[in-house]
Amino acid sequence: MCIRDSNSSSDPVPSRLASVMLTDGDGGSSAPRTMQINVTAQPDGAMPLFNAEQVNTYTTSYQTTPAMARLADGGYVTIWQSDGQDGWGYGMFGQRFAADGTRVGNEFRVSDSTPHNQSDGAVVGLAGGGFVAVYRAQYRDASGDGLIGQRFDAIGARVGSEFLVNSTADGTQYQPAITPLAGGGFAVAWYSDGARDGRSADVFFQRFDANGVKGGVETRANTSTGFENSGQYEPAIIQLGNGDIVVAWRSDSQDLSNSGVYAQRFDSAGNTLGTEFRLNVYTNDYQYAPSLAATATGFVAAWTSRGQDGSWDGIYARMYDNAGAPVSGEFRVNDTTGSGQYTPSIAALAGGGFAIAWFDDNSNYRILAQKFDAAGNRVDGELQLDNTGTSYDQEPAMLALANGSFVVSWRGSYDAGDGSSGIYQRIVGNPADFPRQTAPTIVDLVSAVTFLENQINVTPA
Repeated sequence: MCIRDSNSSSDPVPSRLASVMLTDGDGGSSAPRTMQINVTAQPDGAMPLFNAEQVNTYTTSYQTTPAMARLADGGYVTIWQSDGQDGWGYGMFGQRFAADGTRVGNEFRVSDSTPHNQSDGAVVGLAGGGFVAVYRAQYRDASGDGLIGQRFDAIGARVGSEFLVNSTADGTQYQPAITPLAGGGFAVAWYSDGARDGRSADVFFQRFDANGVKGGVETRANTSTGFENSGQYEPAIIQLGNGDIVVAWRSDSQDLSNSGVYAQRFDSAGNTLGTEFRLNVYTNDYQYAPSLAATATGFVAAWTSRGQDGSWDGIYARMYDNAGAPVSGEFRVNDTTGSGQYTPSIAALAGGGFAIAWFDDNSNYRILAQKFDAAGNRVDGELQLDNTGTSYDQEPAMLALANGSFVVSWRGSYDAGDGSSGIYQRIVGNPADFPRQTAPTIVDLVSAVTFLENQINVTPA
C-alpha cells in the first residue's frame, strides 16, 4: 500500500487524517478506515542557535528599545536606552558584535551629552566601516526635544561632535528612523508635532552625506491634503536598489477608519515621485507600526492590524516593486492568532527572501519570527526566540546577517521582582556558519576587597 500526497510545503501541517480503503479489483471494497499521519517538521532554512544572550552589561534599572545595524566587516552594533546609567535619566548605550554574535570590546555610551534624557535610538552602518546613531534628546534644540546624531568609526570611536538632525525646531521631534544611502551617506525620518505651513503632526526626512553634512533641506514626507493635523507618525525609511527612497508612516483617519499605513517614494535627491499610497488593503479599525525592507526588485512592508486575523492585533505584510506597485496580496505573517501580535520588524535576507519578527502577549509575552522565500512563501513555521527566563519580552529589532541568517534583539524584563529590564539577542542561522568556542568564565572572584591605606602606600603595586 502506498499513500501519496502531491502537496509539498516547507511549513507542513503537523497532523492530518487520511481515509484508507482496500479494493479487490472486482467490485469489492473494505470499509474505510482512518489513519492519522504526523509530520515532524525539519528546518529548511536558518534555525535558532545557542540560547538567548544578554546584550547589556550594566543591569541596573531599565534597558529598553534596542536598534541594530550591520557593519562593513560583517559584524553589527546594537544600541539601546538605559535608565540612570549616565548619571541622569535615560542615556543611549551600545555594544559591537562580531559576525558570529560574540562581543567586540566593551559596552559604550553613544550619547556624548548626558543631561536630561536621550532616548528612541536608531542606528545604521556606513560604507566606510563606521556607523551613525540618532536619538531623541531632551532640551537640545530651540523648542524642546530635538534629534541628535553622532558618527562613529569602524572601531566604535566617536568621529566629530554630536550634530542636530532637524533644522526646524517647532514642537518636539520623535521616533527617528534611519537608512543607509548609496555613496556612503544616510537619511533620517522622524515625526514632528510642531506647526508648519498651517499644519502639524507630520513626518519629515533629511539626507546626509558620509561626513554628516546635510544634503538639501528637510522634506515633509506626507503630502495628502484633507487630513492635516490628524496625525502622521511612526515613520520607517529605506533606500531601494534603484536609488529611490521610500518613507512609510501611520496616518490617523486617512483610510476613513482609525488609522492606516501609507508610503511615498522619492528620488535619490529627495524629490517626490508620484503620490502617496496606502499599504494596507484591510481598512477596519487600526493599522499601524509599519516596517520596511528593500528587496532585489522592490520592497516588503509589514504592519500591525487590529481585528483582521479574527483575534486582537495581528501582523500583515505585502510585497511591492520599485515603482510602489503591489506584487502580492496582503498576507498574514503570524501563524498563532490567539490574543495579540505587535510591532513587526522586517529584514531582507542574503540570497533572497525576508524574515519578520514580532512579539505576542500569549504565555507572558514571546518573541517570534517567520521566514519567507523571495516569492513570499513561508519557510518553516513560526520560530520562538526567547528562552531567557524573563517575562514581558517585547520591542523586537531584526537585522540580516550573511548567508540568509539573521539576529533579533529585544527587551526582556528580569524575574528579579524589581520590574527592571534588559536587552537580549538570538542568532538564527546555519550552525556551520557560527562556530564558537566555549567562552571563558570568571569564577571565585570576590565582589569587593578592602585595604588599609598605609599598606597600599608602603607596598605600592
